[in-house]
Amino acid sequence: MQLPNGGFAFKAPTGAREAPSSWLSVEPRRFAGAPDRAQPVEFRLAVPRDAEPGEHTASLTVKRRVPANPGDQATIEQALSVRVTIRVRGQAREGVDVALDAPGVAGRGPVKATLRVRNTGTTNLRFDGRNRGSLAFRHGDAVKARVALRGVLLPRQTRTVILPWQDPPLAGKIRVRGQVRTAQGVVARTADTWMVPWRQAAALALLSLGIALLLGGRRHRGRRDGMAEPDA
Repeated sequence: MQLPNGGFAFKAPTGAREAPSSWLSVEPRRFAGAPDRAQPVEFRLAVPRDAEPGEHTASLTVKRRVPANPGDQATIEQALSVRVTIRVRGQAREGVDVALDAPGVAGRGPVKATLRVRNTGTTNLRFDGRNRGSLAFRHGDAVKARVALRGVLLPRQTRTVILPWQDPPLAGKIRVRGQVRTAQGVVARTADTWMVPWRQAAALALLSLGIALLLGGRRHRGRRDGMAEPDA
């Protein structure tokens, strides 16, 4: 499986018929020997006739349990995995779903935007090649902060990218845009964030309120001092 940051994690096979790991058979499955020995391992691939065209990913893993010493309370297991990409003939398709999360209002920096890209097609998305993508903050016509997508995104997997802008303007509208290029065109999402200087506005409001109370108190004392006392 692929992690949201683009890395890979190798899991035990599910055994499901549509899982690419079930298409592989390995010989031998077990062997003994020292860690530095050379051991040929053969694998066979049997793709179902109704397999979906496109790219599928599986892995081959060799595990070794390190002998425990007397008194050890834990065991160490070493593993080496190789990723296997299987391309099934047929009409593969590109597909992508883009979701963007950014605050509608922010008081100060940093402002953070999150882009989630899910590969809904049957072929890998190659961000360093035909499927270039990015997440960017814009203020006016200028790009102020930007991060590019890198690497490969496998089918049915999701990539998450977070972009912080440390020093946005104190006030005004900024725009964030996330996009990915596909064979059908650019898939993009945009959102606007309004920068409102809450602290400065609150300090100004308190100052205005204090001045109003001070002036109101003076007028009230002036009216009271100007009242005439009635004769006894």
